[in-house]
Amino acid sequence: MKDQKNTLEVKLLMIQGKIHSLPVAPFLKTSLLQDIALAIAKRNNPEAVLDILGVMTGKLLKRPTCQRGIALSLLRDLERLQQKLLPIVARKGKKKPDQKGKPDLTLPFAGSAAAAGPVFSINNTGTGKGGEFTGGDSSPGLVGFGGENSGCGLQGIGGPPDGNGVCGQGSGAGAGVEGIGGTPTLVPSLSVTGGPGVRGIGVDVTSGVLDAGVGGGEGVTAVGGSATTAAQGASANGGAAFSGVGGNAIATIGDITHAVAGAAFIGFGGEARTNGSFSVAISGDGVSALAGVAVTTGVNGATADAGDGGFFWAGDAFTTGNNNSEARGGIGVTGLGGDAVTSGIGSLARGGFGLRALGGSGESSGASSDATGGHGGVLSGGDAESSAANVAITAGNGITVAGGNILAAGPGSTITPGNGVVGQGGNDETGTVPGGHGIVGIPGTGSVPGLAGLFNGNVQVNGDFTATGAKAFKIDHPLEPEKKYLCHAAVESAELKNFYDGLAVLDEKGEAVVEMPPWFGALNEKFRYQLTPLGFIPHPLYIAAELENNRFRIAGGSPGLKVCWQVTGVRKDVYAQKSGFQVEVPKAPHEQGCYLSPDFYGEAPEKGLFAGINSRSNPSREEIREEAKRKKRK
Repeated sequence: MKDQKNTLEVKLLMIQGKIHSLPVAPFLKTSLLQDIALAIAKRNNPEAVLDILGVMTGKLLKRPTCQRGIALSLLRDLERLQQKLLPIVARKGKKKPDQKGKPDLTLPFAGSAAAAGPVFSINNTGTGKGGEFTGGDSSPGLVGFGGENSGCGLQGIGGPPDGNGVCGQGSGAGAGVEGIGGTPTLVPSLSVTGGPGVRGIGVDVTSGVLDAGVGGGEGVTAVGGSATTAAQGASANGGAAFSGVGGNAIATIGDITHAVAGAAFIGFGGEARTNGSFSVAISGDGVSALAGVAVTTGVNGATADAGDGGFFWAGDAFTTGNNNSEARGGIGVTGLGGDAVTSGIGSLARGGFGLRALGGSGESSGASSDATGGHGGVLSGGDAESSAANVAITAGNGITVAGGNILAAGPGSTITPGNGVVGQGGNDETGTVPGGHGIVGIPGTGSVPGLAGLFNGNVQVNGDFTATGAKAFKIDHPLEPEKKYLCHAAVESAELKNFYDGLAVLDEKGEAVVEMPPWFGALNEKFRYQLTPLGFIPHPLYIAAELENNRFRIAGGSPGLKVCWQVTGVRKDVYAQKSGFQVEVPKAPHEQGCYLSPDFYGEAPEKGLFAGINSRSNPSREEIREEAKRKKRK
């Protein structure tokens, strides 16, 4: 008993320390500190401590701002300590059973009493139920009302070693357990929030054993019911492990009102802290979902459709008010990567992913069976429509990304701002076909096809660049920039050829030496020359000395003659030698019979080399909506 009291004192002192760091109004902090000081003083009286903790819990629950962060952690500590004190108080309040026989209870029975322990207690020393209550038509079998200062309406404590605190089994289509949140007291100019329908607090698990692994209990664990059918043509749909519908928000009267509908589900991952050397702290996921496996053993024509790891359907937005109204549809998924902070020397701080998706594998061992891996992400921009004239109609982007910024850096730091998009194609582990493409762009259709890629800035290609069409520049027309473009095509060759030209003036001997850049000879070989005099000459010009030490000599003209010269060379640098440029390239086995431009040869689009890529693989918005409705019907 002494150890039990010491443990209670330690827990109360820990709560007192947490209150000191609580970011709340001074009057509330002072009130809570007075309460906990009284609880410490009455630590030998569990009943009194339990009452004080209930009062403190009520003070915190009445303020929505106290239900997150360190305040939420304090609430959990208070409720867990109350759970541990309840059995102690219950045992202390027990009385010896009446030896004369069963108590005489006349129904209906109602009574009240003032006691520190339970006023009504049933103890079954056998193996049967402690009690059984059956309600009338459409009435609950048992109703519990919590006492003042946020007492629990009904509390269940599981028996050792692994008993459940509360078990519920619905009848027909009824719920096994149903919780209805409390209605708050409305106060002018104060934001209040109704109580949660169901709240679960996982139990703390503490261990001092070396190398022992411990895990805190889950706050809520849900397992969907199985669906089994053996009848031909029947459908079996397993129950969802969790199904939530956010509450509606309606503002019916008054301007400048603000209505925010409730979230169907909100998850806050638990914190992870460690101060030991070489330790690892991994915080809990806010939401973690693992889709179920789909298996079919049918012989022919069977389909197995695995569930989604997460399916989110944002709410629609409608406005029926006056002009200049604005309706914004909800966001399907919003991901915000967690911050990473470290102050140790040589440490690494790596922020979490805002959103990460991994497509499922596709495997097949059956004859003539195809295998296609799932997409890591399929994103489709929202459609836009309007029947009004002279308005701007802009459909949503399929994806909009921005690299992270460098906000500050110390001396000598390596600075690398984040990239907007990084794409890496998949590998072919069989070594039979080329690897996947890092980025694939497909133009949209319209009066003029859109661009497969648009880069508003400089572009660098570390590798070969190929095109089936013209390689050209396109600028605003110098003479009519508001109405026209001016385009020029690049000069093409069967070799990696460079062109150089210039103007030389012959000296008194009728000669000129042309100096090339210092790197010219290291880059080029196989030189070709062209000379064009500006004016009449009686004798032809010629190359008196070919290129050597990055210079060549022109002769055969009269003094002062201007000569236009051109020199071409073929690249011989390391990259050109390693790349092995080929003029005629045989098509790979999987490309045989396909065309880069099938329509130019009168062939069907299916003959195109990129026919599979160009076909729309992303579901339309309506298809996604129909899929969502189907899932909701399940």
